[in-house]
Amino acid sequence: MTAYFHLNQENLSKDCEIMVKFRVYFEIFWI
Repeated sequence: MTAYFHLNQENLSKDCEIMVKFRVYFEIFWI
Protein backbone atom coordinates (compact mmCIF):
# COMPACT_ATOMS: atom_id res chain seq x y z
CA MET A 1 0.00 0.00 0.00
CA THR A 2 2.70 2.49 0.99
CA ALA A 3 4.76 1.77 -2.11
CA TYR A 4 1.72 2.42 -4.28
CA PHE A 5 1.11 5.79 -2.64
CA HIS A 6 4.77 6.84 -2.95
CA LEU A 7 4.87 5.88 -6.62
CA ASN A 8 1.65 7.71 -7.44
CA GLN A 9 1.82 10.92 -5.42
CA GLU A 10 0.48 12.85 -8.42
CA ASN A 11 -2.71 10.82 -8.48
CA LEU A 12 -2.87 10.77 -4.69
CA SER A 13 -5.67 13.32 -4.54
CA LYS A 14 -7.87 11.14 -6.73
CA ASP A 15 -6.83 7.65 -5.60
CA CYS A 16 -6.41 8.56 -1.96
CA GLU A 17 -10.14 8.88 -1.37
CA ILE A 18 -10.88 5.51 -2.97
CA MET A 19 -7.94 3.74 -1.32
CA VAL A 20 -8.58 5.14 2.15
CA LYS A 21 -12.28 4.28 2.00
CA PHE A 22 -11.49 0.82 0.65
CA ARG A 23 -8.83 0.19 3.29
CA VAL A 24 -11.06 1.34 6.15
CA TYR A 25 -13.91 -0.76 4.77
CA PHE A 26 -11.55 -3.73 4.45
CA GLU A 27 -10.05 -3.43 7.94
CA ILE A 28 -13.46 -3.13 9.58
CA PHE A 29 -14.67 -6.39 8.04
CA TRP A 30 -11.29 -8.11 8.23
CA ILE A 31 -10.88 -7.83 12.02
